[in-house]
Amino acid sequence: MPFDVLVMRAVTAALAHRLVGAAVREVAVERDGVWWGLKDAAGRPVWVYAALNPGWAHVRLAPARPRSARAAAWAEALAGARIRAVHQPPFERVWHWELESRAEWEPGALPARVVFEWAGHLTNVVWLRADGTVGDAFRRVPEGRPGRAVWPGLPYVPPPPVPDPCARQDPTHLPPWAARWVAGRPEVFAALCADYAAGRFTPWVTPGTPDQPPDIWVYPWTPEARPHPDWHRALAEVMGERERRITLAALRRNAEAGLRRRRERLARRLAEAEAALAEDAEAPRRLADALLAWGSLWPPGAQPATVPDVETGVPLPVAWARPDETFAEAAARLYRRYKKLRAAREQALATLPGLRRDLDRVADLLARAARTDDADWLRELARRTGQAESRAGESRPFRRFTSPSGYEIWVGRNDAENDALTFRHGRPDDLWFHAKQVPGSHVLLRCGTRPVQRADLEAAAQLAAFYSRAGRGSTVPVDYTPRKFVRRRPHAAPGQVLYTREKTIYVTPDADQVRRLAEAGEDLWA
Repeated sequence: MPFDVLVMRAVTAALAHRLVGAAVREVAVERDGVWWGLKDAAGRPVWVYAALNPGWAHVRLAPARPRSARAAAWAEALAGARIRAVHQPPFERVWHWELESRAEWEPGALPARVVFEWAGHLTNVVWLRADGTVGDAFRRVPEGRPGRAVWPGLPYVPPPPVPDPCARQDPTHLPPWAARWVAGRPEVFAALCADYAAGRFTPWVTPGTPDQPPDIWVYPWTPEARPHPDWHRALAEVMGERERRITLAALRRNAEAGLRRRRERLARRLAEAEAALAEDAEAPRRLADALLAWGSLWPPGAQPATVPDVETGVPLPVAWARPDETFAEAAARLYRRYKKLRAAREQALATLPGLRRDLDRVADLLARAARTDDADWLRELARRTGQAESRAGESRPFRRFTSPSGYEIWVGRNDAENDALTFRHGRPDDLWFHAKQVPGSHVLLRCGTRPVQRADLEAAAQLAAFYSRAGRGSTVPVDYTPRKFVRRRPHAAPGQVLYTREKTIYVTPDADQVRRLAEAGEDLWA
């Protein structure tokens, strides 16, 4: 433990003479750090930095607060208070600042003490009123939560006291490394207790290795330890490196987790695309042709187990959907199945190269994330690969999809978005789609003057049908026309339009196809 009770005792001894008599000028916070701007008894400015993250918790002098730190609202009542005494309970990582009273303040509301608690996940700063209740805290903990409640107005409950090894003459209560240091050597234990009482410790720093961060001790605990001339600079160096490593490790975990999630989704989509290519899309059509060709030869109500293939005469097995299904109904069902398989095959052919390319890119990014020390790059990678994906998605207007040829397809969510999509964001030559004669979303295929394939038209029409009142119909007519031939209906509500020069395409809405179009629009940051 780099900031144990022994190191804290040394820092307390080094700081007490600067803090006693100092007045609080301001308190600023940034993430898990609190900067205390003081003016000491001689009128000189002093900055004390209290790090409250369990990974690099410590306290030391600081040259100044960073510009990004902001005034702490919870500590406003401390402005102007003067520190009368600084106290560390024996062998506890706790600090008490006793504050001077001010007669003009309301009795009972006075900030009488500031308590610093470096106690693992309970690390906190609390200021107390004269009546012993909590005024406010860096971390508020309401009643009902696990552990001690720390809430304005509640009585302050200190952390459980720890045994004093020197008073008990029991070295087993020392920090584990120190207990091993004095084991079997009573004279060394006595010297440690004398040093603790006087606070006369020298900082010893062990340099970090690739697998182990640096540490700071009060004795040369390891052969690699080297003395340092100043506690505050030693803590700044050691804790700064620990903070950098811990932050970097957390960013790397987040980035790699996002990349692994993206890899799993890409692998699933790749497997689906390969399965679509492997499936025989012509089999339903051949069976449907055979049912129509031979159905008239069978008596009404017959459901044969096989029918001969029209071209080869090979028996084709028939799976009837229900006991009363006719040859014509079965053929229509199989033709729909054939159309769906063909669309899935076309979609797979269009997306397969991109999926393989993105999987290779994910592998490259995972390899780079494992070896880089660039925190900004890892932070951006984590954000772009899923850590902020949901929030970013919610803030973007319109539902967004990608056609097989790579064109954006935008779908309005409501009347206001429909109106904005068509008349504010639609370009004159973009293709505009709407389900024929039923309420539904406006859909924009953002192709401009570039050529489009039949698959692009069917994809946009699929979305227009799916996001309409007819979205579950078997065959839905969808009109489309260049956006320049769409105009607002006079004196009508937003989203109601008139259009001309339209063409009609017939599609069958399919939730799986809509999902594939949505996933095709997910881009990966390179």
